Amino acid sequence: MAENEKYSDDEAAFPLRLVQVAVEAAAPSFYTYLARSPLAEAVEVGQTIVVPLGSRKTVGYVMAVKVAEKPVSPRLKEIIEIIRHEPLFGPSLSRLISFIANYYLYPPGLCAKEILPGGLSPSLEKIAALNYEERPHPRPLIGAEAELFARLEQAVAAGQTVKELEKENFGPALKKLLAEKQVELK
Repeated sequence: MAENEKYSDDEAAFPLRLVQVAVEAAAPSFYTYLARSPLAEAVEVGQTIVVPLGSRKTVGYVMAVKVAEKPVSPRLKEIIEIIRHEPLFGPSLSRLISFIANYYLYPPGLCAKEILPGGLSPSLEKIAALNYEERPHPRPLIGAEAELFARLEQAVAAGQTVKELEKENFGPALKKLLAEKQVELK
């Protein structure tokens, strides 16, 4: 296969991008990810994205973007998606985040999360919500299951995070309702 046959027509028209990312984890430095078309066209500094980190997905902040000038390593992981297309910060705040992370030896992704105003950092937590396709109940619900179902009915639009429900000892009831497909995770 010739070198230019490896890439699609979109990639030939718009080159691959190398994206420096600060992940929301206790990672000591930035990670570099690959952005292929169509993400390569849309990615810019300050956006919130989802990237693979080990065997899981995590939130990251785009700190820098550059064109891949030479062939990239096949081991380089790709950006999964852009969560927020509107940038939360520009290049100057990106440099400040880098400076603070280096000066205080603090993880850059956590530094970015703490610098941003509250509520702007997205979460990848699983949300429990009612499954309306499986109604009515195949059996009467009692105890914790009934209480959990009532709580999820009140939080129709937003649902509840699995972590919150497990903290309140709804774990067993949640598992049972998930198995019966009364509740789904989003």
